[in-house]
Amino acid sequence: MHIPRVVIAGTTSGSGKTTVTMALMKSLMKRKFQVQGFKVGPDYIDPGFHTFITGRASRNLDTWMMTSNTMKEIFQRGSKNSDISVIEGVMGLYDGQSGNTDKASTAEIAKKLTAPVILVVNAESQARSVAAVVHGFKTFDEDVNVCGVILNKVSSKGHYDYLREAIKNMEGIEILGYIPKETGIEIPERHLGLTPVDESEELNSKIDRLSEVFNETVSLDKIIHIADKYQNWSKVKQVFFNKSNFKKIAKVAIANDKVFSFYYQDNLDWLQERGVEWVPISPLKDKELPKNVSGVYLGGGFPEMFARELSQNRKFMDSLIDFYKKGKPILAECGGFIYLTRSLTDLQGNNYPMSGIIPGKIHMKSKLVALGYREAKALNDSFLLSKGETIRGHEFRYSEFIPDNEAEEYPLAYELKGRRNTLKGGYVLNNLVASYLHIHLASNPCAGYKWLDILHQS
Repeated sequence: MHIPRVVIAGTTSGSGKTTVTMALMKSLMKRKFQVQGFKVGPDYIDPGFHTFITGRASRNLDTWMMTSNTMKEIFQRGSKNSDISVIEGVMGLYDGQSGNTDKASTAEIAKKLTAPVILVVNAESQARSVAAVVHGFKTFDEDVNVCGVILNKVSSKGHYDYLREAIKNMEGIEILGYIPKETGIEIPERHLGLTPVDESEELNSKIDRLSEVFNETVSLDKIIHIADKYQNWSKVKQVFFNKSNFKKIAKVAIANDKVFSFYYQDNLDWLQERGVEWVPISPLKDKELPKNVSGVYLGGGFPEMFARELSQNRKFMDSLIDFYKKGKPILAECGGFIYLTRSLTDLQGNNYPMSGIIPGKIHMKSKLVALGYREAKALNDSFLLSKGETIRGHEFRYSEFIPDNEAEEYPLAYELKGRRNTLKGGYVLNNLVASYLHIHLASNPCAGYKWLDILHQS
């Protein structure tokens, strides 16, 4: 089996790997390649850009929320019928779950996929020292195949020539080119990372311009050659996506608009293959839920950016409340959780009423409140987990949930174990499971089957 592949990694967050990844994908598309995108770690925004450029759903590769075999399975399945797979790394190449191992890092994914790594280095204000940086990343772990480098934010052709001279004699490293310090083509950022696809103005023209700059100063042919050189792939057995005999169809409403769009594609595919028919809805624009759905899935997103518009669509909220009162299953994650509370207060102090199903309110914060992997242990029975069972996922939020009465006994969803502490959170009641946690069903497929059972009964 052959899967030409390449990993685009950075020395740090902000080194330019997303810029290079988007430019590379667009350039390959212009050559009529079928390009499959992947993102290392629990990220939704970068995969949105991959999908926008390639027309193929980008997928997350992670070794903390799933086994190594499942990660490989997702890579193998996603790469089917593609000409090349482009894997965008996370943070710096060796950054992962801890400082002691490479667990959940780009380096670990590259090793397990036997994929070559192209290192993106922010060369702004650097000279010969860039060689020490590249040498360090090349030799830190000899099992990681760092074989090429792209220099980013290079001030001039003369600057590039100087940098190239410093690196050119380094064994095993091919200098693939550079990205000039260019203005007017950067994707604007916001508190959760790069701005989502739906909010990026003139995105096509910006990506086209990125691609043009990329092709002027980077050797696309050399990158394709590197990917082809490591195309051999040892087929793995399908375990997570094993064959299923589900024939029953359960229609599930899934929030999918410019407010709510954060989902793991492989969660959606896994459920769809087992009988779920996804029915897109928009809490922003729709007046009510579809009449014939068995469940609702409210994913993450940016309700704080559209709080006024959401609060004004009271008819949809009333429809959702009626659905909840009938005991129908609702899964709400992060932005979806926020939407189900009584109110949202933004950074300017403006207060907006939300649906009011969960007795508590949300306050947005200017600084990051929570970030990282979580192992969640169920504190109460739900349609996902029985009490004491676990599932894995991640949190990334700039908001805080405040219960109406903190002295009351809340029907909490999870005990959430992170790297530094263990906290309790979420809300479980009457077939509602809501929390800040973004779950991945690959960490506990039994939770998915339990969800399917109640959907088929509804």
